[in-house]
Amino acid sequence: MTAGRTYDLTTFSLRDMTECGVALRALGPSSPGLHEVAQNLSQFLYSHLCDRHTGLPQCVLVRCFLTREYGSLGEADRQLASQALGRRPRSNAMKCLTLMGTAGLEAEWNDRDRSRRYRAIPLVSEQFVSQFPMFSQLLRQFGVNLESIVPPGSDLVIDWEERTHNVFFVPDAVKSPFVPVQDEFVLRYGVRSVLGFGGILPSGHLFAVILFANVPIPSDTADHFRTLALSVKLAILPHDQSAGSRHNRHQKCTVEPAGTGRFNQQAAALLQSRVGTLQQLLAVHERTVIADVIQRDLDEANLERLRRDYELLLNSAWDGICRVDLHGNVTFANPAAASLLGWRAVELIGRSMQKLVRQTRADGTDDTADEFPVMRSLRQGMIQHSVDEMFWRKDGTGFPVEYSSTPILEDDRIVGAVVTFRDISRRKEAELALRKSEEQLRAFVDSSEDGIITMDAGGAIVFCNRGAEQLFGYARADLLGQPMTRLLAERHHPLYWRIVLGAGATPAEAERGTLFEFIGVKRDGTEFPLELSLSTWTIPSGRFFTGIIHDITGRKRAEQELHQALEGVRTLSHKLEAVREDERTRIARELHDELGVGLTCLKLDLSRIRTLVTGDLAPRERAKLTDKVQSMTQQIDATITAVQRIVAELRPGVLDDLGLVAAVEWQCRDFTRRTGIKCAFATGIEDLHVERGQATAVFRICQEALTNVARHAAATEAKVRLEAAGDDLLLEVWDNGAGVPEVRLSDPKSFGLQGMRERARGYRGTLTIASEPGRGTAVRLRLPLH
Repeated sequence: MTAGRTYDLTTFSLRDMTECGVALRALGPSSPGLHEVAQNLSQFLYSHLCDRHTGLPQCVLVRCFLTREYGSLGEADRQLASQALGRRPRSNAMKCLTLMGTAGLEAEWNDRDRSRRYRAIPLVSEQFVSQFPMFSQLLRQFGVNLESIVPPGSDLVIDWEERTHNVFFVPDAVKSPFVPVQDEFVLRYGVRSVLGFGGILPSGHLFAVILFANVPIPSDTADHFRTLALSVKLAILPHDQSAGSRHNRHQKCTVEPAGTGRFNQQAAALLQSRVGTLQQLLAVHERTVIADVIQRDLDEANLERLRRDYELLLNSAWDGICRVDLHGNVTFANPAAASLLGWRAVELIGRSMQKLVRQTRADGTDDTADEFPVMRSLRQGMIQHSVDEMFWRKDGTGFPVEYSSTPILEDDRIVGAVVTFRDISRRKEAELALRKSEEQLRAFVDSSEDGIITMDAGGAIVFCNRGAEQLFGYARADLLGQPMTRLLAERHHPLYWRIVLGAGATPAEAERGTLFEFIGVKRDGTEFPLELSLSTWTIPSGRFFTGIIHDITGRKRAEQELHQALEGVRTLSHKLEAVREDERTRIARELHDELGVGLTCLKLDLSRIRTLVTGDLAPRERAKLTDKVQSMTQQIDATITAVQRIVAELRPGVLDDLGLVAAVEWQCRDFTRRTGIKCAFATGIEDLHVERGQATAVFRICQEALTNVARHAAATEAKVRLEAAGDDLLLEVWDNGAGVPEVRLSDPKSFGLQGMRERARGYRGTLTIASEPGRGTAVRLRLPLH
């Protein structure tokens, strides 16, 4: 069998169908018998259905089946049919689906005698055939059943012959219930699709060809194989020996001499079938021709549309486009090329491209001696590209261009080239402006006293300014390529990498930059504090970090001096507060001991005077004197109360006599008595030993907090809680008042709040104030006891 043209199942076209059909029909007359034509059909399809790129067969296995009567089978085939049936058939007329031709990947698949299970399948009943699901479905999908595979004497033969040319198509063979032996055959050999096609012969027998393909078969290809079934039928017809024996199966077929006008029945039936099949093929051919004409018209219309689109594209392009022949002469120029060169398009035709555009370079040197890249592309057959040349206009003015020359190949021969070019004057101006801008930026960066360093994603330095050189004592060449960590103290390396790996988590952070403090290391090993503002930015070539480095040695020194001064002020303030508390205690004690006792004695003396004098006076004078003494006694009582209040405010005696807990509790009762605001006190402490100064600080903070409640909160209720938490003392003062505005909390002129904070800070304590408008205020003090 000749090699001939091959056909790809994945792109099987109408043309492929027609040419393949011609080749299949030619196999009939050239084959001596039915077995031979079936084998030739199988071998042809296996060897000619190939991948268009690799030439490898696309079928794992091709098989051709025909139904034959049991009595007409060879002895080996009858034994296989009887074994499959489990007994001898009751009639030699029982139809069997018989393997007639086979071709495939394995050697044994090319010999029908080596097949056992599918060599002769009895078609005794639909129930029996269901044991072979692929053939059962094949018959069903062909649109026939066992009753339709009729003997040649039936009138149904012609009807079935004319309309039964169907396909059995399984697009996905893997796990399909209709394709047997999945593991050993389908999966092992990569079967992707199964396609069967066939029909009914004049003898009433069924023929079927089944392709097991290793590529997915499209549905369009399956449709084309309906027509190929007709060509296979025409190849088999000359060997269908039962055709025409409709009334007497064993009648000898004779052909009368020419001129008698009579043919025997077998020849007439065979001719009738062949004519019908050819008519069907003719109809298919007509449809194919019509489709080809329509496709040709569409192709011509598309070609015309492409030509118009191509012309529109060339005419609307801003780049100059010229075509040159093998001598470098212009054969076509688009409007942009003519406009850029200052010529009319018709004037460019026939002129040398080299002489048109080359004179001198931008620096004035001769530009005509070198080989023109366009000519080099014509000679070497390679694309030539240039980005730094001058083209010259008709009026003698030049302009910078970027251009390329692409050779045109026809049948692997160079026939010309396409030259495209564009005016890059604006680009050159922009590049010049960019260079100037970069120079200005570099001068600005180098003039900065701060160090500016850029690192790549790996932390290597790719740029540094003069400020960085002076700051660290390195030359710029010594820093480039070095890791940034070389400039930082080793103990800060982990912090640096955490910062770099997390830098620029959001675009806003990347643009704003974040300040960090490190210890830098100069070239001589000297360490100094620095502040690093790190930003990240990304370009197509990668991610980069830019750090602005400021030496903060002076600032740190000033901060240290300020801190020392502040600590001195706080120590002085703490000392003054202690002195003031001592003075208050002394004054309170003297007021209590001197003025309080004196007033009490005065009150007793007045009472005694009233007793002594009233006995010798007239009743009227006695009443006047009694009233006067009573008034003086009341005044002395009021003075004693005022002295007691002043003494309590200066230094409540309960604080020194009974301790902090009792003093805070007394403060709450006194607050309620003086303001009328309910103040609840809660504590879990029975006995607390606190240093005198700490006790005073806690009491004064509580006193100031309650004073603020009375003056500003407009509260109806307050709560004070005093607890011990481990080694800390906790004080909380809460009210349900209007709250404190946020601005007041941080106002340096809020001396009461600042005083509370300083008292707490003087004993290493912390004071927090939480407030919400309309929901009150909570003052919380935590003070270490030791």
